[in-house]
Amino acid sequence: MDAAPGASRALQWRDKAAFVALMSQAFMPDPLFQRLFAAGQTEVEASRSSRAFLAFLFDQAFLMGHRLRGLFDGDRLLACYLLETPGTNLLRRLAGGCCLLFKSLGLPWRVSFAAFGLMNAYMRATRRAAPVVPHYYLRMIGVHDSVRGTGLGGCLLREIIAQAEADGRVQGLALDTENPGNLALYYRYDFLLGAVQDLRGLTLYCLFRPNRGVGLPGTRSTN
Repeated sequence: MDAAPGASRALQWRDKAAFVALMSQAFMPDPLFQRLFAAGQTEVEASRSSRAFLAFLFDQAFLMGHRLRGLFDGDRLLACYLLETPGTNLLRRLAGGCCLLFKSLGLPWRVSFAAFGLMNAYMRATRRAAPVVPHYYLRMIGVHDSVRGTGLGGCLLREIIAQAEADGRVQGLALDTENPGNLALYYRYDFLLGAVQDLRGLTLYCLFRPNRGVGLPGTRSTN
């Protein structure tokens, strides 16, 4: 299948469980998730920890006004993404930040302190490598195993790229991946490799796709 079953729609609070289930399935093979949740844990423990983390990301995106969108077949979520965009209302950011601070206090106990520390190190590393120009940041994109290889991921990625291209406030779209097997796909969509970082033995590939007419910007220090 080369096209989506319909236009994507914004995820609602009621879609949280579906988002967590889909992203947990899609990302558990990822090197970062393996390091965060699988090392030293049983399969059940790893699943529980990863779902707690993804639930937190969903809450964070919803409270901060980021874009959570997905493709559905009826009520069944087939593919979705979490896209961070600039320009969220200041009052919403402040209110959302207060709520997230409260929620984050319990996260280390739900995912382990080691995983929580690695998450924070990952965030610092990717922020250092982020383009210095205004941009969108694709935090996550996932496809349900049952429809993997049918073109839904590419459909959503093209949608995201179109949003970045149409937004005069930004100069492109950034993302990070720990899976070198993903690089060929992103290169096909005109992403450029901006930085490669080592995070405790985990290689991070930081990519940027400039909007048409925009060159590859500099990045912050990766030291």
